[in-house]
Amino acid sequence: MKIRMMTAVAVALCVLSGGAAQARATIKPCGALGKDALEVARNFKSCVTSNVACAAVAGRQAFGNAEKILPAAAKNQAYQEARVGADRAGAGGVRRLVFLVGGTPPAKQSVVSQYYSDDHYRTFCLVN
Repeated sequence: MKIRMMTAVAVALCVLSGGAAQARATIKPCGALGKDALEVARNFKSCVTSNVACAAVAGRQAFGNAEKILPAAAKNQAYQEARVGADRAGAGGVRRLVFLVGGTPPAKQSVVSQYYSDDHYRTFCLVN
């Protein structure tokens, strides 16, 4: 009985720490992204660098990195996300681009790095 409980606890810890393991590891580069993801990235960068509200980027909002999968944002940096495409029902789907943005409005901002997830934030790859 005691061994079963210890095994169950060990398995639970492994499952729960799965996202944290990627944060400690280097996030691998993405392969080629689809045209829709490239368009979202281009539109997002344009919105950020021009420092205007932009309806061209669907679902643009703050990304909290609560699971700590991505590297921590430094001072005057914050993560923002954008949806890539929609699912068959027209909802937001699971694909996301997450951008680490540097600078504080109204000063000019820039995209420091960008990440892609095709499984709704479970894993990420680094966009070159």
